[in-house]
Amino acid sequence: MRKELNPGQIEDVLKRLALIFQFTELAVSDMTNAAGMKWDDFEDALQAATAERVHADYLITRNVRDFKKSKVTAILPTEFLARL
Repeated sequence: MRKELNPGQIEDVLKRLALIFQFTELAVSDMTNAAGMKWDDFEDALQAATAERVHADYLITRNVRDFKKSKVTAILPTEFLARL
């Protein structure tokens, strides 16, 4: 969001998202599990590990191909919105 929105707009978006989504914290186990995945991009692995821990239905991303090895299905934002 930082690429396209100013800090005030980001805060507004996050407040609105919190009305329909549950945000979760990062756990030490997420970092350990992500490191064990040995993905090229640790940040992607961390997101996948956290999504798996919280039993997320989907990982919503503009870069689905980076999550091919994820146990949680990655979908595009437009695909998610179409499913609502």
